[in-house]
Amino acid sequence: MTTAHEPRPQPKRLHRTPTTSPGWPTPNRFDDDPYPGGPRILFVGHSDSTHTHAWVDLLKGAPFNVRVFALPDGVPPDDWPVRTYVTATTTEQLDPRTRERLYAADRVRRYPKKGYARFILRGPTLEERWLARVIRDWRPDVIHTLGLDPASAFYYRVRHTFDLQSIGRWVLHIWGGADLMPTHFDADAASRASAMMSECDQLLDDNEQGFNTARRLGVHADQLATIGIVPGTGGVEVDTIRELWNGPPSSRRVIVWPKAYECPWSKSLPVLEALTLCWDRIAPCELPCSPRRGCGFTRCPNASSSIAISPSAFHGTSCSRSWPGRA
Repeated sequence: MTTAHEPRPQPKRLHRTPTTSPGWPTPNRFDDDPYPGGPRILFVGHSDSTHTHAWVDLLKGAPFNVRVFALPDGVPPDDWPVRTYVTATTTEQLDPRTRERLYAADRVRRYPKKGYARFILRGPTLEERWLARVIRDWRPDVIHTLGLDPASAFYYRVRHTFDLQSIGRWVLHIWGGADLMPTHFDADAASRASAMMSECDQLLDDNEQGFNTARRLGVHADQLATIGIVPGTGGVEVDTIRELWNGPPSSRRVIVWPKAYECPWSKSLPVLEALTLCWDRIAPCELPCSPRRGCGFTRCPNASSSIAISPSAFHGTSCSRSWPGRA
């Protein structure tokens, strides 16, 4: 329900099958590559991130064998059929055709391995050992890490601990502002970033300033991606977005607020101030907002929120939570 308590025009929806993604073949077995002998690409990153999905999905329909090694803090959605190594602890039943899991869903079966990892194992973690085994066994042609920290740092440790430098070309994908701006003035953090970026074969970034910072940290010009700066999601599907439009922007009563959290990567207080200043001109409206879980610098909401904005709700008297996710 909108705050005006009146129906609003519904946007046109694209008709898509909810359980499959066009262009991604579903293997009979996880280990069966759909394109035998074709290039193998292993992504390392957050498997529940829309950034990861958007970037990986650029390869739908291409003759590449694609897999994702998920960081141990999330599980990909069931309707995303990209083959994924799941390292998170979860009781969910996963499709064995598209998911390999490190820990069993059953707690009784999972406990011995978790106990061994926590109390007995020394040196690299089980997750790091598994990534090393995946790289040695599958031997990807390209290893694409999504983000400087934790994805690239995770792979960098594995790469050196297990001497994997000779396997695959490393594409290091940094989110320029988020990865470099808060850290490159810190000597220790800058040194770690420099070591990683200087070792990659190609560096991708979403802004020119990130490339300039990388160059100052020792990255060579021939390591910078020849395609130039690329949006964090790989691009925007303009035609798809246009199909979702319904009427001019001034007639719409919804304001989508991604990254609705306060930390060095995103400032929410100026947005709230802007809403305060212009409320008389935009009311009534809805404000679906998407906080990111696990922000390392400050306390953030644990789930996304959809706030129906009204004069009373805007002052904090009404809020409903829904569709948790990661931006």
